[in-house]
Amino acid sequence: MKGTAARVGEVLVLDRIPVTPAADAEYTSIGIRSFGRGLFHYDPQLGANLPKLRFFALEPNRLVVSNIKGWEGAIALSSEADRGCLASSRFLPYAARGSRIDLRWAYWFFLSEHGNRLIQMASPGSADRNRTLAIDRFEALEIGLPPIDEQRRTAARLDRLQERAASITDILAVNSPESILAMLPNLIDAILHRYSPVMTRVEALGDFIADRVSRGDDPSPARVFVGPNHIESHTGRRLGFDPLGDDTGPKLRFRPGDVVYLRLRPYLNKVWVADCNGLCSSDQIVLRPKPGLDSNLIAHGLRGLAVLSRATELTSSLQLPRIRQQQFAGIQVPTDGADTGGLVQILNDTRDRVVELANKRKQQMAGAKALVPSILNEAFGGRAKQSLPPMPDRP
Repeated sequence: MKGTAARVGEVLVLDRIPVTPAADAEYTSIGIRSFGRGLFHYDPQLGANLPKLRFFALEPNRLVVSNIKGWEGAIALSSEADRGCLASSRFLPYAARGSRIDLRWAYWFFLSEHGNRLIQMASPGSADRNRTLAIDRFEALEIGLPPIDEQRRTAARLDRLQERAASITDILAVNSPESILAMLPNLIDAILHRYSPVMTRVEALGDFIADRVSRGDDPSPARVFVGPNHIESHTGRRLGFDPLGDDTGPKLRFRPGDVVYLRLRPYLNKVWVADCNGLCSSDQIVLRPKPGLDSNLIAHGLRGLAVLSRATELTSSLQLPRIRQQQFAGIQVPTDGADTGGLVQILNDTRDRVVELANKRKQQMAGAKALVPSILNEAFGGRAKQSLPPMPDRP
């Protein structure tokens, strides 16, 4: 991007209007979200309840940079809606000095990879909470300034792109990956009722295993811990595990083929078939299918809408929803657990197709999220000049 070089302090001027809050008057303070997500307003407070900081009145059309989170993209433009709000000394509001810089262009520039790199250089520190943006270092940064008309065209283009990306994201969020996966319980029941229209109590499908392991006990043959956070809702897919440690609290031992059901917050619908020897928390129920019954078919049935609805109903009045084993034992499952016609394969294929749809939606949402940053890097892809010594990259 061609243009002339200028120091930030030559084209931007810090604009602070001191305010001494009156104890009996109400004030609205501002904050800035990271990653360019804009200003927000705190609830009005009496001056007597405000923190002991210096405050300044904010004007519209100011480039506002957080001096503690600027390195993380806590940068925004103030608008008429922010007029008169209080900005503490943690925020640096800049006005344009002369006519060499467009504030919207400056906003987009400092959110770009190159601009953010400069902000980080002006925010030294060894830890996130200590990375304060120094005013003098910020104003000493040297940036390349295109002609003002080019700045305005670039800013207008990026504004339009941001609006378009936000619209796309809103459309995609209507059917989010989570809502797509949440269709599975209804699909499971529809398939089960079509191919195996039998309702069976949970207790008739298997035996409850209470093989408890306390701290200090030999966990063998268990080698891993699989908790609720390792199981995906509605699909029963295991997404990971933890190595066994010295944590306190009793655990339950499971073996391959056991069906493990999360009884804490059953609305999360986390049911899986163990594929290894391991331990789980006592907030899970281990069901060992009776001989001749299919673990996967039982697990699909337990993830179906009938079981999910009943378990949610039984625990809805509890502050910490946890279904009792006796309650769980009496729930009716739309299967007898015997796979006589490839029913498990049908259910697996259905689950896999739904997972594929959810993954595609994740990719679409990631693409929409990356749209603005990619165009930012394209727009400001030239080598950004700076007059500070280089600093190591930070994660």
